[in-house]
Amino acid sequence: GSVILMGSSSRGVKQTAKLTASIAELGDGTGILIAVDQEGGLVQRLKGAGFDRIPAAADQAKLSPAKLTQRATTWGTQLAKAGVQLNLAPVADVVPKANLGANQPVAKLRRGYGSDPEKVAAHVRAFIEGMHAGGVGTAGKHFPGLGAVKGNTDFAANVVDATTTADSPLLRPFRDVAGGGTDAVMVSSAIY
Repeated sequence: GSVILMGSSSRGVKQTAKLTASIAELGDGTGILIAVDQEGGLVQRLKGAGFDRIPAAADQAKLSPAKLTQRATTWGTQLAKAGVQLNLAPVADVVPKANLGANQPVAKLRRGYGSDPEKVAAHVRAFIEGMHAGGVGTAGKHFPGLGAVKGNTDFAANVVDATTTADSPLLRPFRDVAGGGTDAVMVSSAIY
């Protein structure tokens, strides 16, 4: 089975580890995958003693990929100590420059690494490498991307992307991580 730790918690690593250990016991020896949404910025579910404050992806993008891997290794180690095996991150969506002002799910919330598919791909890989080095799997999201939409699928129905195609350059980060990197891919609920 699997469990996603939802909501926000400021209990810290030790208290979270007690919770995840009690959940793991329910697996009756077969194992339970424990996941959390720990992107950084507004989407950091676990906080408190032992968890660093993770900056938003827009700020992570200012780091070199090597520095981001180093920082993500620390964040991954903290999650592993808390008993989390899968981080529902990073955001691999590329928001075109022309859509930066209108994009609600990624740009407005500072959840993305930018508008350049190559740069986004490099930072997505760096985040994944760090999480793996810390002992935690990743889920690249939100395939095939929320960069070209306006509405936020968390709050709006019928969010449509009428421009992204199978050969779109916006898919580069997803192609890169699917070819060898991420452990899972989270699918978008937009309409394509």
